[in-house]
Amino acid sequence: MELLELYRGMLEFRVLWIAAFCTGFVVAGALWLQRPLVPGRSTLRNAGISLAFYVTNFLAAPAAAVINLGVIVAWTWADLPRLPADIWAGWHPAALMVVAVVAGDFSVYWAHRWMHGRIGWPIHAIHHSDSDVNGFTTLRVHILEPVVMRFFALIFVAWMGLPPAAAAGAGLFLMLHNVYVHFDLDWTHGRLGWLIASPRFHRWHHVDDPAIFGHNLANVMPVWDMMFGTYINPGPVRGKLGAASSGVPDLDLGALWLWPLREWAAMLRQWRSGVADTAR
Repeated sequence: MELLELYRGMLEFRVLWIAAFCTGFVVAGALWLQRPLVPGRSTLRNAGISLAFYVTNFLAAPAAAVINLGVIVAWTWADLPRLPADIWAGWHPAALMVVAVVAGDFSVYWAHRWMHGRIGWPIHAIHHSDSDVNGFTTLRVHILEPVVMRFFALIFVAWMGLPPAAAAGAGLFLMLHNVYVHFDLDWTHGRLGWLIASPRFHRWHHVDDPAIFGHNLANVMPVWDMMFGTYINPGPVRGKLGAASSGVPDLDLGALWLWPLREWAAMLRQWRSGVADTAR
């Protein structure tokens, strides 16, 4: 089954993903030198929470894999239409990688946009909880977030019928770029800013301001935001980072892990109360 082959190809790149993360950490640490030579207490504590999420997510990875495999089985059973597998025959591997990156980034944009909606936000709020955004913030994600991201990626990339190696290689590139855009740097890419996201572009996404919420959602290609009305570029980043205005803590690992469940439970109670009031 094509989807199972795709998933296996993604798993085979897991060692490369880990190596890439380690490389990203080294670079992020070096770039910390632009800050005070000794990082402040807030920076270190936030980085510690982000690393704790990486460890706990790694331990919970088998459960997430089961969910993703369930999606694969359901998709295969449904036998939904897809592009012919031979459409990519004869393409150069480099061209396939470019196609896979563009397709993967497009799926990430819509997954990210969904997670800025009412139902998805309790998951994504954990990533936004970091009040001192840097390269380590990449790791601060709830275990359910990669499940959502992989769901969008598997379905979209599988529909395209891209070779598993190209899809996995694109995943590696997207991950490395995700580390880069979280660096605490006020870098832009000038005239290429519409094509390649910069740290300034993504840093605005993390500003704790209701007026900014849900903007600059693309991981690699800001052109998606330009096309779908979620792009902003007000200049150097101003304002506090994090999600404190939404009541999300930044340094409580246990509360952050339980945050989606608590928020969804509150939504369910509110919905039931509304149904009961309507029935009266």
